[in-house]
Amino acid sequence: MIANPMEDLRPVVRALRRSPGFAVTAILVLSLALGANTALFDTLYRALARPLPYPAAGRLMLVWETVPRSEWPELPLSFPNYTDLRDQNGVFEDLAAWHGSGELSFTLTGAVVPRSVPYAMASANLFGLLGAVPALGRTFVPEEDRPGGPRVLVVSHRFWSEALGADPAAVGRTLTLDGEPYQVVGVLPASFRFVNHPAEPDVWIPLALDPGGRGRMFARPVKYLGVVGRLGPGVTPGQAATEVVQIGQRLSQSYPVPNPGWGFSIEPLAEHVSGLLRPSLLLLQGAMLLVLLVACANLASLLAARGNARRHELAVRSALGASRGRLARQLLLEAAVLGFAGAAGGLVLAVWGRDLIRAVAPGGGGPLAFLDPLGQVEPLGGVTLLFGGGLALLASLAAGVVPALRLSRPGVGAALRSGSAVTGRRDAGTFRAALVVAEVAISLILLLGAGLLLRSLDRLRQVDPGFRAEGVLTAELALRRGKYDSGDRMTGLASDLVTRLAALPGVTAAGVVEQLPLSGRDQATDIRLEGEAPSPFESSRAVHYRSAGPGYFEAMGVRLLRGRLIQLQDGPQASAVAVVNQTMARRLWPGQDPIGRRVALSVEALVFDRDGPPRLDFARAFRTVVGVVEDVHHNSLTGAAPPEMWVPYAQRPTRNLAIVLRTAGDPAILAGAIREAVTAVDPDQPVGLISTMSDRVGASLAPPRTQAGLVGFFALTALLLAVVGLYGVLATLVAERQREIGLRLALGATSARVLRLVLREGGRLISIGVLLGLLGGLVAGRLLARLLYGVNSTDPVTFLLVPLVLALAALAACWIPARRAARVDPMTALRAE
Repeated sequence: MIANPMEDLRPVVRALRRSPGFAVTAILVLSLALGANTALFDTLYRALARPLPYPAAGRLMLVWETVPRSEWPELPLSFPNYTDLRDQNGVFEDLAAWHGSGELSFTLTGAVVPRSVPYAMASANLFGLLGAVPALGRTFVPEEDRPGGPRVLVVSHRFWSEALGADPAAVGRTLTLDGEPYQVVGVLPASFRFVNHPAEPDVWIPLALDPGGRGRMFARPVKYLGVVGRLGPGVTPGQAATEVVQIGQRLSQSYPVPNPGWGFSIEPLAEHVSGLLRPSLLLLQGAMLLVLLVACANLASLLAARGNARRHELAVRSALGASRGRLARQLLLEAAVLGFAGAAGGLVLAVWGRDLIRAVAPGGGGPLAFLDPLGQVEPLGGVTLLFGGGLALLASLAAGVVPALRLSRPGVGAALRSGSAVTGRRDAGTFRAALVVAEVAISLILLLGAGLLLRSLDRLRQVDPGFRAEGVLTAELALRRGKYDSGDRMTGLASDLVTRLAALPGVTAAGVVEQLPLSGRDQATDIRLEGEAPSPFESSRAVHYRSAGPGYFEAMGVRLLRGRLIQLQDGPQASAVAVVNQTMARRLWPGQDPIGRRVALSVEALVFDRDGPPRLDFARAFRTVVGVVEDVHHNSLTGAAPPEMWVPYAQRPTRNLAIVLRTAGDPAILAGAIREAVTAVDPDQPVGLISTMSDRVGASLAPPRTQAGLVGFFALTALLLAVVGLYGVLATLVAERQREIGLRLALGATSARVLRLVLREGGRLISIGVLLGLLGGLVAGRLLARLLYGVNSTDPVTFLLVPLVLALAALAACWIPARRAARVDPMTALRAE
């Protein structure tokens, strides 16, 4: 006869209701562990396992240019190289290109307030390749993706909703961007995600309408295009890789000046998208699985202690005819009820926890940063719910199976009749002691990992960024095309702004720069030294470059080491000059004085003829080095600063610039003054992001800080559970050995000796757990090595201090039951027996 499950469930629920403290504690512990694990799994699944939202996403490949001896193993393609690859390959059924970066921005006029509109460019076939079905209208047609084609654009769903009021008649509407009319031909669906760094573009224009013109469209050395292709039927990634390498070799031979030894490589799109996220998320998932193990051990310990207290009840039920299977089923059902109650609470916590996890995930990086897989807020999917339920079931079984088997084994009836349960208590104590050893070991592994991450974060905080961030306010501008098409106009606006802002009370220095440190924006080119024989491009001597105005170095707090800084007299008609950083001076002129040396940037040597491709004229591009400044960490605080050069803004004006103010007080209070100054100079010029440099430095430290904080929180949670478990084991030990302790005291043992006896038992468990934890910590350190900065994975400070702290915390947990044992009244203990 099959038992009715409700017959077993009802007594379990009643038993838990009679012990609310036990039930709440167990459910809370499991809710925290299961919720965090479920949130992390959902994030991992979306980032690493779920197919990308494109048709046949597994066959989508990114194409990169590869550069020998370069600091960048992967680079975007130039337009000529893209068209050659598109026309010569036989492995891609479709090959599309795009360009999107934080520096591409239009100014939308005609609205109440001028608005900066981030944009991206795409070949006409990109949206079709990615399966983007427009919500309204259409995407680009080939006739629009040709030089001289009509000015058309496709808008994002967000822009359509926010700026165009979700107008169903938006298709066909004309927008004025940088003074030019563009017709809206389509609205992308809300689900479409591709470019995301530093923000998703509001509008897309055809690649042939590139406002950069011939400078990018016909310059083979200018690498700026992302290229994605879908493999043809039956083509394997290996076959595609072989063919693109061969095409790259042919182009390198055909165009030896811009492409010396350069080539192509491919990478699955999904791998690139998940690459930045994988290390951080796997780290956290591993940490949370360890916490779940500690939670399971703690629950098993609680169930064992609860079962030991119920031995009399179980023995009575066994004597009345309850089978071992019935007893085991009820004990397992009790663990399952607790597990699934914890899972229900965990799912609620998982929804909240996903937002916290996003703080750990790194943002855009590399030459092409796009498709943030964590960017959309979605409900927990079926796979995640199955994972959460399965994890709850496994946790329940892991925590309940051993206590259930032990407490339901034959002989409990005999133990009742004999009136003795000493053997069962001893077995229970051994089982719970083993669980405590495991908890201590796992806690130590987590604490060592957190300690290494905190030490790494401390080293990062000590890194000298090369500038003084305190008291510095910045504001980004994207000058409008049409109005700012000449160098004189761009320089005039920058000069007027700096003059106005430098006169504000509290401002001690002001300047402009093309790209701010830690802004996520960068650019590099190769160089030619004066006196060198003509040679191909040498990527191993790539130099990062940007324009800067007078006062920039003073405002940013960059220290001058030799020579002078950029000055007002370095105008467009003056001699071409440059300021270099310490690394560039040391690398190019080792042991020599760099002041007075002449160097040319290849990007400035490009000459665009009317009838033909661009050519290089280095003679017109040489600049004289007039100053050397300390190294500035431009992209991140990790790693060495690369060679870097600044040229006077008046000699190389750009539409993208940032204002930098050094103030004597709180810089944030001048944000309004910056907006007023820009409006006074040009009422139609929008102001971009305004932030302090301290905030930028803090943002660059956010991922490692959050990683260390979360792992530290997990480690402290595990430590708390281990300490509670250790306390419970020793408290039970004292209660079970009360008669023995009473006899010892009656026979002359001192309270101090009894105290040492209990502490010795706790110390034995702690020692075994610490030893096992150290061994596990060595393995964990090797896994963390790639996330550490300036810290060895076996850092002696961490491996000495962390076990000491854990041991002290654990011994503190042993002290209370030890003191209780030392205060036992011998006569009371013997009388109780």
